[in-house]
Amino acid sequence: MAIVIVLVFSLTLLVLGSAYIKTFTTTKPVNPKMLERLQADFFAQGIAQIAMLKFKRFPADFYHAYIHAQAGLTNITPTPLARFHGGNNTPLQDYRPGGVSIGAPVPVATYSTIYNMISYKGYNRDALEVRVSVTVGTVQQNYVMTVDASRTRLL
Repeated sequence: MAIVIVLVFSLTLLVLGSAYIKTFTTTKPVNPKMLERLQADFFAQGIAQIAMLKFKRFPADFYHAYIHAQAGLTNITPTPLARFHGGNNTPLQDYRPGGVSIGAPVPVATYSTIYNMISYKGYNRDALEVRVSVTVGTVQQNYVMTVDASRTRLL
């Protein structure tokens, strides 16, 4: 009886061991260039979502800032639209205390955001294009997001 129990136990260990070894032989190593590309893509999508949130949350401020920028008025530094562009003076902008990146060994990303109003009908219906340019390590990723927004007043 003891021999049967030992044989069953050793057979289960053999099956589990072979399954464990098989998982290591079938997995592929992570390509660092592909990982950088994926990081840049997800980061660009996230920044575009934040830009859309700013537009949806503060429409009056955005309209005034965009009209100010289109008029070519440069007497204010920083410009009102710079608050919507983001990216300047944020912790994500390549912060290197003592020459070492804050995200080491992961490279810190730099990004810029550009807004373009495709159609403008005040507070009723707009089409907004957000262009995000992200640099993560050696990879530069551009992401364009277009949103058609309409606002209705609740009565």
